Amino acid sequence: MLQDYLTLRQAYLTRPDTRTQIHQNYVRNLFLYETFRLGGHNLPPTIFENIVSTGKPQSTETTRQAYDLWQAWQYCEKQAALRQPLDLSFVRTVSARIMKHTGGETTTSVGRYDTSLGDFRLGEDYDEVYPLADFRKIPLLLDNLCRTTDVQLTEAGVSENIKIVANFMYDFMHIKPFGYCNLETGILLINFLELKEEHPLLILFADDRAELLNALKRNTAEVAFYGMLQGLDDYLNEEKVQQIAALGHNPNMEELEVILSRRIRSEKVAIKDIKLRTFIAEGNSRNDLAAHVYDITYGSLVPGVDNLVIIDDSIVRGTTLKQSIIGILDRLGPKKIVIVSSSPQVRYPDYYGIDMAKMSEFIAFRAAVELLKERDMKDVIAAAYRKSKEQVGLPKEQMVNYVKDIYAPFTDEEISAKMVELLTPKGTKAKVEIVYQPLEGLHEACPHHKGDWYFSGNYPTPGGVKMVNRAFIDYIEQMYQF
Repeated sequence: MLQDYLTLRQAYLTRPDTRTQIHQNYVRNLFLYETFRLGGHNLPPTIFENIVSTGKPQSTETTRQAYDLWQAWQYCEKQAALRQPLDLSFVRTVSARIMKHTGGETTTSVGRYDTSLGDFRLGEDYDEVYPLADFRKIPLLLDNLCRTTDVQLTEAGVSENIKIVANFMYDFMHIKPFGYCNLETGILLINFLELKEEHPLLILFADDRAELLNALKRNTAEVAFYGMLQGLDDYLNEEKVQQIAALGHNPNMEELEVILSRRIRSEKVAIKDIKLRTFIAEGNSRNDLAAHVYDITYGSLVPGVDNLVIIDDSIVRGTTLKQSIIGILDRLGPKKIVIVSSSPQVRYPDYYGIDMAKMSEFIAFRAAVELLKERDMKDVIAAAYRKSKEQVGLPKEQMVNYVKDIYAPFTDEEISAKMVELLTPKGTKAKVEIVYQPLEGLHEACPHHKGDWYFSGNYPTPGGVKMVNRAFIDYIEQMYQF
């Protein structure tokens, strides 16, 4: 998808008509109108165009909202030309301009804030199932997000640019800094960033609103967390039934209360997905992002007594675990930290979605290689390389995935234990354990889904085998030393 975007972008930029003022005005008006509709507002396009062309506020609330959105974008255009940094003051000003004529004071249980002045929301907020950022941490979270994004964009190429602004939008919506019009504010901000880098505007169409909102809400780690809790609750309820049945008599209230009072203790101790995803960040920027702490809850554990079980949707590189999460959790003083991955070990590149092309980036692969070295089994690596190299000239339909040989001597548990060694920071006091969903468990949970090649290495097309073969050869020739 990214490559498709880049191709279309280049084709657009090379068209002569894109340089004309008429075309640029058209694109700008279309961008603003679709953004307005995405915010849930309805207005005929002719009326919207009239507001933009006359530059006058109208009499109804809807038309005033349209006018404010246009004025806010004019401000963004002006500041982009001046190379305005992305900071808290600028973000608040954009929000205030969007809410200029329709905002005002909002009263909550913890105080008042004025949306027309760009004040941050006060009080908790929920987006359907998922709780959003603690309102007390909004300034810190947003400031960190703005500064990190600004720095990244100064060093980014075109392909990285689109990832960075997409990440910004996702994180901005999960922070949800304002009481109203966060979606419109976020869209203006990412296009301000694009304009500042002299890139085309990113038009998000209202007809795709449902898909957009679903993408912004998608938080797979948190979904996995709630799924784990449901499974634990079901298991505990079965135990309670068995305990009651084992009493062998009509239990009194005290006996029932003892059994029924058992609960699964759960709390958001550290939030990973509220920040920029290290998964798709590039190079050194990924390491920088992993070092930032956004949320942690103290006082939730009994130091030296409680074990702490956390869940992640997947562990690919392990960057965030090593550089941030494990160290953060260790400060709470748990006796043991158990990291549960809802996916199996990610062992192979996925050429059908996010392009994870380098074998060295997979912590599971690195762990298997280290085990082979430790157990004096380097001949396995050499043999896999030789067989991979010998089939380079073959038709891709005849190629075999010999990277499987790297993992074959070891159990999942052995590889997980080695991953713990590689990912645990020095000085960590708690014992650390990583538990993966087995491949069989994934198949049981998703019986009709065959997309398991990044776990199993069983690619659905010959092209996948060819690419993993190439990735392994590149690793041996560029990084590995016999």
